[in-house]
Amino acid sequence: MEDFVKVLVVGLFIFALALVVFGQLPEYTKDDNKETIDEDIIYSTEAVGDIGLIASRTRTISLGTFDVGYTIGRDKEITEDTVTIENGWFKKTSKHITFSGEEADKAVIEFDVADMNEYGNLTLTLNTEEIYSNITYPRKFVLIVDDIKPTNDIVISATTSCMRFWAPTTYLLEDLSVIVEKYNDKTKVLPFEIFLYEYKGWGRGTLSFSVDDTQGFEDLIILINEKIVYEGRPLPGDIIEKEFTKKDMTLIPGENLITFKTRKGVTYNLENVELMVSYYGSGESNIKVINFDADPWWTILGQTANVTGEIKFFTEKVNIDSGITVYLNDKTYYIPSLEENEWFTVEFTSDDLKEKDNELKFSATGSYRISSLEIDVAATE
Repeated sequence: MEDFVKVLVVGLFIFALALVVFGQLPEYTKDDNKETIDEDIIYSTEAVGDIGLIASRTRTISLGTFDVGYTIGRDKEITEDTVTIENGWFKKTSKHITFSGEEADKAVIEFDVADMNEYGNLTLTLNTEEIYSNITYPRKFVLIVDDIKPTNDIVISATTSCMRFWAPTTYLLEDLSVIVEKYNDKTKVLPFEIFLYEYKGWGRGTLSFSVDDTQGFEDLIILINEKIVYEGRPLPGDIIEKEFTKKDMTLIPGENLITFKTRKGVTYNLENVELMVSYYGSGESNIKVINFDADPWWTILGQTANVTGEIKFFTEKVNIDSGITVYLNDKTYYIPSLEENEWFTVEFTSDDLKEKDNELKFSATGSYRISSLEIDVAATE
């Protein structure tokens, strides 16, 4: 019997030692940090909806019907019926022509050589640089020059008849003209006003127009405050609608500018050009109310543990930001500013929660759209 008692004592000692070594005795391994006892999602949805002032208003700005283009026009700068050019021992005559090349693409010099005597060359210089020199028999003469300056001088003359002292080199010219081809820039710049209340409650802008006719095949370009809102090559009969934000176009309260222009060589006939401004104005405030129940387990657990929760929601759209008020039963939480496409969290305690008939309410004087909503509860020691 004594041997049995000895063995029992040794066994109990070894068992107690094993519990201590392998951490199985709670009284010695208790952590001072709080541990989560239980947690759960007690309510969730993917579509809460619009909150606040959701009255959408529009204003249409009529810009009219007009042509816009950048096309070539021909201006006949100089015309003369008859010109005689001579160069000899006793006689020398030439023709001096001055013309403007402002915004010009090229110039065309035209005349008929009606008669000549083959003694010397017909010579043309442009801004003191020789551009033609040759014996020129009767014919229609056309010379195109594209290296032109804002102010240009053309001299038509002839080389000497040399040893033929009895007669000068002679050219008889008829129907002399200098035609300057200039690009006619039909850029349309129109002012329009954005009122302060439209700017603050901005939703979107829509530019619309129809194309009656086109000449040429280059881009139509439309800018608002120097930023491109449309660039393309619409065809006759097309109806164009283009949306933009105030950030895209750097809109400002007050006067803004819309510009219609094209690249070289094309004209567009635009009809019924309109700018529609959509904004959120004053209206009835939309309050979103959500009712949910909580499992009684959380009330029971709250008697011995710390029960807290989080209301998490995602702002899909922020039209007017002036803050959101969140009500959970009798408790009020205010978020002064919200960003678009972000999650926001409101924390609450077990005192704010009921077993049944909980009411979660969103209210705002701004304008928001909330998509996802989740209410989480957790209990810690």
